[in-house]
Amino acid sequence: MDNTDGWGLQADSQLVMFAAERAAERKVTLMQLNPDHLLGNDEQDDAVHQMLQRTPSCLAFHTTAGGEAGTAGDIHSSSVHTHPLSSPARLLAAAREHRPESAAEGSRRHRIVQTSQGVQFTMLGERPPEALKARFAVLQLYNNLCRLCLPLLAGSWLGSQLHATKGRLFPETKAQCHDLALSLTTLPGTVPSVSINRARAAAGRSKKHTVFYQLFGTLEGHSMRTAHHTSMLWHVSFEGEGGIDQGGLFRESLTEMSKELHGPLLGLFVECPNNRRATGSNMDKWLPNPSKKAQHELTLFRFLGTVMGGMIRTKNMLALDLPPVFWKQVLQEPTTITDLFQIDEMQVRSLVQAGNRCGSLGLHACEFA
Repeated sequence: MDNTDGWGLQADSQLVMFAAERAAERKVTLMQLNPDHLLGNDEQDDAVHQMLQRTPSCLAFHTTAGGEAGTAGDIHSSSVHTHPLSSPARLLAAAREHRPESAAEGSRRHRIVQTSQGVQFTMLGERPPEALKARFAVLQLYNNLCRLCLPLLAGSWLGSQLHATKGRLFPETKAQCHDLALSLTTLPGTVPSVSINRARAAAGRSKKHTVFYQLFGTLEGHSMRTAHHTSMLWHVSFEGEGGIDQGGLFRESLTEMSKELHGPLLGLFVECPNNRRATGSNMDKWLPNPSKKAQHELTLFRFLGTVMGGMIRTKNMLALDLPPVFWKQVLQEPTTITDLFQIDEMQVRSLVQAGNRCGSLGLHACEFA
């Protein structure tokens, strides 16, 4: 669907997100939204175009207007494409590439300190209203065809092609993909029963006494794909406590496990740098512990992954405070220096400063690889 008019995947993705906001205002789905209502009436067009011209979401690195060359400068948003994360040298090269702009250029550019968390529509603001409406009609037709063909795409190479252009898919189309994937991967089986000693887990003397380990000991090797037609992954009984599990005890076991995963006893997750330093964004987020590399520890992570998959099937929630970069890795999406900034602001600022110093010395960051 890319063409010479500039309607690439990124522009289409922004149009879908913008249309989703308009559809929500009208309380309709994107397929139900009339393209003529995308911008409103003629009187509203100017206001809508102002809304489209929002601060871009990608980070770039510049000194403040009138600032001295060679300083770390401000980190602000820019429409410049960000760089994939691969190595410290590449990060440094990315910081070096975005050289400080002149004071005159800086005075004309709106600056912010942090990345905007809102939806960005910077590629739509200069397009004529009729072009936006026409392209949205094309996207509606595209989504309708995708929904009709989904059963034929499952398991074929076309499915991976559809995933690569998922920015063009409407939420209702993605939901249909999701439901189809679950139905095609469900296995026959019964929901297992688990006995948990909460008193032993509360004592906190050994990680092998935790609720997580007790669940692991019983459920390791059990497929969570059997849980598609139930609201529980397992039935729970708490030793020494009464109660029949109708869903409440199962949810209690999830709550206990979530608390343990955010603690030092298991050690599977650690606070992200912004969390430890209480600075920047995502100060409540955790990351998988990179030091947990032993085979048994990797088995624990694999078990947690199957539980998380089961949560999707049963529409339950496992409260894990994980940053966006984690989910981008799960979805195999490219990560950028913006993602690093959101979990380790101090490191990115150091890279910016180092990049500026390299520039002032006439050196290239890759020389230090």
